[in-house]
Amino acid sequence: MKKKIKSKQIRGSHVSGLDIPEAPVLLTLSETGVVILAYTMKKEYRIDIEKISNITSYSEKEEEKYQKSSFTKTLVGAAALGPVGAVIGSRPKEKTRDKFTNYLVIDYSDKQIIICADEDIFKVTDIIRLFEKIKPQSKGVTSVSL
Repeated sequence: MKKKIKSKQIRGSHVSGLDIPEAPVLLTLSETGVVILAYTMKKEYRIDIEKISNITSYSEKEEEKYQKSSFTKTLVGAAALGPVGAVIGSRPKEKTRDKFTNYLVIDYSDKQIIICADEDIFKVTDIIRLFEKIKPQSKGVTSVSL
């Protein structure tokens, strides 16, 4: 009976490390290695699992400002104070929300590939966990060249 190969996929955009410009990619990690498919460029990159020293992630947080007005507040303002209340009630409020951008970093053969993940942090973490299962000796190891 053939052993099933575990794998995880993540969609994103190539940021650096490959010979293509920023482009959408599909990254697949399996027990044999990483396959990065740049489907718009019709290119495929394969990295053997033995060559990969580490896979990590990092996130960037950006505050996004937006304006929000409420029709309900307009109606309540109009009912309470007439036309002046409607104007006051419809006044837009400025709000902020946090926007996170997640990156996946693959270190291999003294090189590095950075992928900006379209997926949430949980899918990025799944890729890292699978890598740590496949290659447990790399877990938490920091290499220093002397």
